[in-house]
Amino acid sequence: MEGERVVVIGGGIIGTTTAFMLKYQNPNLKVLLLDRSPDVAQDCSHQNGGVLTYSFHHPWTRLQFLWTGFKGMFSSESCSSISNKAFWNFNFWVWNTRFLFSSLFQNYNQKEHDIHLFGKRSYLLHESIRKDLSKSHKEDLDSYLGKDDGLLDVMTTVKSFQSLKKWGLELNHNHEERVRVHSTRQTCAEGEPNLKDWRGEIVGCIKNELETQCAFDSYSMTKAFANISAKLGVEILYNAEVTEFKKEGNKVTALALSDGKIIVADKFVICSGVHSRELGEKLGWAIPVWPAKGYSFNIKTNRQLKTSIHYGGSNPFYLCPVKQGIRYSGIVEFTTIDDKEMDPKKVEYMQRTLRDMSGWTDLKFENNWVCLRPVSSDDMPIIGKFPKLDNVFVNTGHGSRGCIFAFSSAELLSQLVQGKVPITDPRPYSPSRFYL
Repeated sequence: MEGERVVVIGGGIIGTTTAFMLKYQNPNLKVLLLDRSPDVAQDCSHQNGGVLTYSFHHPWTRLQFLWTGFKGMFSSESCSSISNKAFWNFNFWVWNTRFLFSSLFQNYNQKEHDIHLFGKRSYLLHESIRKDLSKSHKEDLDSYLGKDDGLLDVMTTVKSFQSLKKWGLELNHNHEERVRVHSTRQTCAEGEPNLKDWRGEIVGCIKNELETQCAFDSYSMTKAFANISAKLGVEILYNAEVTEFKKEGNKVTALALSDGKIIVADKFVICSGVHSRELGEKLGWAIPVWPAKGYSFNIKTNRQLKTSIHYGGSNPFYLCPVKQGIRYSGIVEFTTIDDKEMDPKKVEYMQRTLRDMSGWTDLKFENNWVCLRPVSSDDMPIIGKFPKLDNVFVNTGHGSRGCIFAFSSAELLSQLVQGKVPITDPRPYSPSRFYL
């Protein structure tokens, strides 16, 4: 492994942290990071929801989620929907059949705990890395965190609140978290004063006191770790679109770029988000990820949030105090990879929803952004060795949890590439679950 050259394809948060972790864990590796854009984080990682937390994330593979998507298929006023482009795409229905199977037959509770543990591992790794590099890379590390006191998860119905309360108590009992449950609007407003005059329904909320400062800017974070990686010796090549792989037997020996350049390496890692599927097809396996469109905005307002907020109910969304203002995000629309248009009706719906729920009158929406989340067909990351190829690996399919899982995913992938026994159990994330 000493002196081997590893090529990482994809300059989003997953690819960037993967390149960083490979070099961080083994300085003798020669690591090359490729991105097809002129800068890192120009796709989904450019402006995501702004939440860097691990406690309250649940799998999308449940029948209620699917039913909401079908009901909202022809409505611009739905938090979850399927676009017409996806509806008429055969490959979407192949992917969706697998997604339906996962929703019906896989252990949902086990997935919840796997997501929690993987997210917590990432959260703790991030804290450890920040502490280790705080003196040598302080400016980069200070560039992306927002200003908040963790995440407050707010529920709008008794049923959803009881379910969330049960999950919080499970976290306390099984994982030694410090989740606090607040069952009135008044006690929720003690944690976030802006909820005192909130117009929308509030039945209760929960907060993990072990999580602090969860708001962040995804582009700044990706850029920071790209800068740190370069200082550690990672080579970064932009405008580098992969067009072809060259194989000999069960190994890839090189790849070709659109400008004709040939890149030779010992090992290759695909970290290309929604584009991972088409890269996988070039190697004989269409990696089962599908794009789910999300919308985000930066908001200018005189309001200052003490915490980040996840507001549940029929119109769920996130509000996070980042340096650019308040990051506002929501919507899940399964679509196709070429669909990055902002639907004006959905934009109007989201903006109206926030105004109606919050009652805030001075909202100014800026930097509208569309994100295509790479959702795997069981809504779990795909991390491990590419089928039937000895030196190609995959780190993709994180859906809405890319930044949340970034460091644990990078650590697991790095250990697998180096042939080490991984700290995290690799089985829930292994690509082999799709073809064996």
